[in-house]
Amino acid sequence: MGAAAKEAVPHLLRLLENDKDEDTVYFVASSLGDIGPDARVAAAALKQTFKSPELSMQIAAAIALAKLGLSSDESIQFLVAEAKNRGSAYRGTAAHGLWFVPSQRETAIAALTECLKDPKEFSMGIFTVQEIGKDAKFAIPILQEIAKDRKDIYIRRAAVNTLRKIQATD
Repeated sequence: MGAAAKEAVPHLLRLLENDKDEDTVYFVASSLGDIGPDARVAAAALKQTFKSPELSMQIAAAIALAKLGLSSDESIQFLVAEAKNRGSAYRGTAAHGLWFVPSQRETAIAALTECLKDPKEFSMGIFTVQEIGKDAKFAIPILQEIAKDRKDIYIRRAAVNTLRKIQATD
């Protein structure tokens, strides 16, 4: 999309602020991210969407903020603060968005590593690592440990399946 879609930003922003349908909000947030820096005016609304209880909306907002943040340090700093906040329920989602910002990969990796170790955040961590795929090699030692040591069979299976996915893409 890029800059040519700049004229759509006010309409998309209105939808983002007023529509509560999960699919609509997901696609609107994704579209704003695809527009990029010309959609910076949507940053505040995307931050609100990021705090939504719906995971798909959180992820779309995090990725959009990361894409806006490539030219707006404020959006990146918002995601960094969430990723580093151990008490945040959105840490894994913020890390997912930061993965798309090359200068913030280490922050994303640190947050994802912590998510994988924390049973309350494991689901988001494993989802993001699966999405990253072959580039998630940083997670292999943690996933191997989880696959051997966790008592919960579903968590062990998720770790094994994710290991396969990472290693199969070589």
